[in-house]
Amino acid sequence: MHVRLSTKWLLDALTGWGGAAPSTRARLLEAFCSGIRSRSLISNSVAAVIVAAFIISETRDPVHVAWLISALAGGLLPRMYAARLRRTARFDESPERTALAFVGISAVYGLIWGVGPFLLLPDISGDAVGILLVIIVFGTIMGPYAAMPGILYARLATTGIPTLVAIALYTSPQLTLVSIVLGLWLALRTDIWRGYHRALRRQIELRETLEHRQAELQHANRAKEQANESLKILAETDPLTGAANRRQFMRRLEEIDGPAALVLLDVDYFKAVNDDFGHQIGDAVLVDLTGLVQNVLRKEDLLARLGGDEFAILLPGATRGDAWNVAERIRQSVAGHAIRRDTDAIRATVSLGIATTQDGPPRPDGTALLHAADAALYAAKRQGRNRIQIGGQQGTSVGA
Repeated sequence: MHVRLSTKWLLDALTGWGGAAPSTRARLLEAFCSGIRSRSLISNSVAAVIVAAFIISETRDPVHVAWLISALAGGLLPRMYAARLRRTARFDESPERTALAFVGISAVYGLIWGVGPFLLLPDISGDAVGILLVIIVFGTIMGPYAAMPGILYARLATTGIPTLVAIALYTSPQLTLVSIVLGLWLALRTDIWRGYHRALRRQIELRETLEHRQAELQHANRAKEQANESLKILAETDPLTGAANRRQFMRRLEEIDGPAALVLLDVDYFKAVNDDFGHQIGDAVLVDLTGLVQNVLRKEDLLARLGGDEFAILLPGATRGDAWNVAERIRQSVAGHAIRRDTDAIRATVSLGIATTQDGPPRPDGTALLHAADAALYAAKRQGRNRIQIGGQQGTSVGA
């Protein structure tokens, strides 16, 4: 337990992620990978160029050249690792392990730079040149550490401290004093970087909070829209058959703006069905009737239950002949259908009345269309039922 707590404390100290949510840690790691490709590359490249110029002009020692090549190669490692993470965008997969890998890579890279002063200072004359070299070496420490302060600590330990030791061994006391002051200044900079880190973390956490709130609002709005849609469906749907109810039918009827046909139908002697077999069987007849009618209709047609056993079918764009064909297919489907109850087969027939906008005024009138279809329906029932009547004219009669 103690080892686990110590490891967690060390990890939190290196990353500054203690108490952060997993998503926040992933975004801090992403910020670090995004920053490592610009600012630190420029500073490290300038340092490498100046050090290369010193080596060429002052020593041309193969050991120094090999060290410089190692430093340049080491500088590619964290950038290649960060580029790989940016390419795969896997910042949320074990961000702590990735952070420790970055710390390890930076420690190795910093140690390569930390060896440099021990190799170069003995062969470079003049305090001015030494000061410039110190500034260059310390300049390689700076980088995008606001997202991960632990890397700054690793670079200070592996580059800063060895540089100060080398200066104390190979240069004058004056330069040593200047280097100590520079080292103290860099130590103070760690507090500034920690402040940057806290500000960056708060910014990311605030952004995540806003995103979470926006997601909640969007979810609430979707739920509200779904609830409203459900209420609308309930308000305009017949609960027994699932067909549209009178309210939806009347709204659609008022919206007619062009050729249309209306078919009204009801079940012949439906009261007798309820009296002989009960309302449960009567309801089953209405449900089966709805399914039979829906099988005949197009997607744009509307089937509505007006009440009891009376149904209306609105056929947009249909002619008198279209409506007749639909009505006849419905009449035959219902007449040929039977509801099984124990050993009995219950059959029913329907009477249908048709009206079209062809029979009315030039401007479509839903109310007039409804009255005409209703009159045609009652004419069909008076003439014997199980038949179709169009606009006051007798249609084809089929015996029950």
